[in-house]
Amino acid sequence: MLFKITTIVFILIVLLIYYLVPIRYRRLVLIASSIYYIGSLSISSLIHILLVTFVCFITGQSIDFFSENNDKKTSKIIFIATVALLIGLLFSWKYLPWIHTFGIWVPKVYIEKVIPVGLSFYTFQAISYLADIKMKKIRPSRNLMTFTAYMLWFPKLTSGPIERYPVFKNNLYDSKALDLFKVDCVKKGLCYIMSGVFIKLVIADRLGLIVDMVYENPANYGRLAVILTVILYSLQIYCDFAGYTYIICGISELFGISLTSNFKMPYLSQNIKEFWRCWHISLSSFYKDYIYIPLGGGRKGNVIRIRNVMIVFILCGMWHGAGPAFLIWGALHGIYNLLNDVFKKYKLDFLLKGPIGTVLTFIAVTFAWIFFRAGTLTNALTIIKGMFNGSWTLGFEYVNGCFMTKPILEWRIILVSLIVLIILDISAKMLSKEPWEVLYSLPEVPRDIIFLSLALTSVTYGIYGSGNEIRSFIYMQF
Repeated sequence: MLFKITTIVFILIVLLIYYLVPIRYRRLVLIASSIYYIGSLSISSLIHILLVTFVCFITGQSIDFFSENNDKKTSKIIFIATVALLIGLLFSWKYLPWIHTFGIWVPKVYIEKVIPVGLSFYTFQAISYLADIKMKKIRPSRNLMTFTAYMLWFPKLTSGPIERYPVFKNNLYDSKALDLFKVDCVKKGLCYIMSGVFIKLVIADRLGLIVDMVYENPANYGRLAVILTVILYSLQIYCDFAGYTYIICGISELFGISLTSNFKMPYLSQNIKEFWRCWHISLSSFYKDYIYIPLGGGRKGNVIRIRNVMIVFILCGMWHGAGPAFLIWGALHGIYNLLNDVFKKYKLDFLLKGPIGTVLTFIAVTFAWIFFRAGTLTNALTIIKGMFNGSWTLGFEYVNGCFMTKPILEWRIILVSLIVLIILDISAKMLSKEPWEVLYSLPEVPRDIIFLSLALTSVTYGIYGSGNEIRSFIYMQF
């Protein structure tokens, strides 16, 4: 989803229709608008997700039918076959074009066509739905329209969150009786959206211009500039993805449908395990519930636990992208998690708590992001080499009112915006709330003043419009 006036107009039109039509037709509005939105992005993507939706709906019914009739073998075969198909499609779209670069024959369709929009996210949604039916946690959907809304709902399509069916269904049915002028969800949604727009347009996209500049030509910059850029990317990806999540949750909230919160101040985490409980929560919980625990978790001895941790994080790296750089990123986080247990065993807990733990966790996560951002192992090693070799100050200079070729005003905006974000995150951590909730819980007058200020700041200092590339959300590529 991009920041385009057509997208905003589309959402407003759908919202108006949604609240004007009789309640019994509201699900149809959600489905029709999602089909239109996906189709406007890619007809092939629309066909793909509709086929996956229909297959999973029938499969869910079949798994339940055979299980209820004591034919567990058939139920298991259907489940495994469908999940294998889903994973196979995901793997082929993500990895076959990459494999082709090694001179291996790959079907032409995978080279010429782009990956279906949102494939990684709705594939995991479908797997979680089928797995929950197989484990008898839920009953299959008996209503194709409800299940279709769950799979296609356009705000969460491109980058999640990865929703669980029972939660989404309950929120969907709770939204049926909403009245535009009598519910608080509209105001809540706007608070979500304004918070997200601020940290996306004002912070993330501004940081992105600096990060892109250095990562494209790291040889032109010395150690200080490269180290600063690595830190800035860590902040950029958080602001970009958290900003996306707030905006998407806000849009969905306007329709009375609450989505899963994906972030809980991850950079204030005191150790790596806490970090993964606070970062991309819907994805990390998916791996925990459907891979780590079924593999045995930590219940079958230390060797099996180590194996399971590494499998989970290497798969997490593979999910994000093809190539050794993403595998290393995932493996690093697996190693971090295992070191967390080693520190506890040898009474080094002081490294896992308090300010020391927070700083060390941020450093570890930031280092791993190098492989994530670089995309290839060669580029990652070039960045790492630039952190330790060569000139200290090359490119790290203040010249003609500019620092690292960017006007000093840009750096002041970054500094002030980050201070605001840090204060909000610390306050939210102390109050066990999300940053937007801290603002939302304020008295009406100061709250409205703050959100008006965020809106004006986003309009005035956001990176958009003529002369600026419209930057898509980072996680749209996954």
